[in-house]
Amino acid sequence: MSSDSSRITARSIPAPAAPAPTHRADGTPVQARAPRYRVSLPAVVSGPNGNDFMLTCSVSVGGCALAWNGPAPRLGGGLHLKIGTGPRAVPVRAAVCWAREAPRGLRVGVRFLVTGNASTQTALAALVAEARRTGQVE
Repeated sequence: MSSDSSRITARSIPAPAAPAPTHRADGTPVQARAPRYRVSLPAVVSGPNGNDFMLTCSVSVGGCALAWNGPAPRLGGGLHLKIGTGPRAVPVRAAVCWAREAPRGLRVGVRFLVTGNASTQTALAALVAEARRTGQVE
């Protein structure tokens, strides 16, 4: 018998990737997360003590990560943001989802609260489309 290098064997077929989990351990469904685009955009956070100027680290249709200046905000707390500059800047309300120290300082993740506001949703969609063209996918 001659050896045939074109023969398919168990070692020549890569193992299939494990399927992504569809439910958490407690039985709740896992939702697919929207792509994040690494892009640095100016962001102004308005609060009771005035405006704080920051930069985004990444954006998605549902929220963004901010390079945070100052002490960490309260988790679950609400914020008023303005992302971008000029006439295309997007004002949006957001909720703080996470905060963590990173090598370059504090990072804060926020979820946009735009339910029922079509003009803000449209403006955010345009902002994310621009980030998609110019940023890198995380």
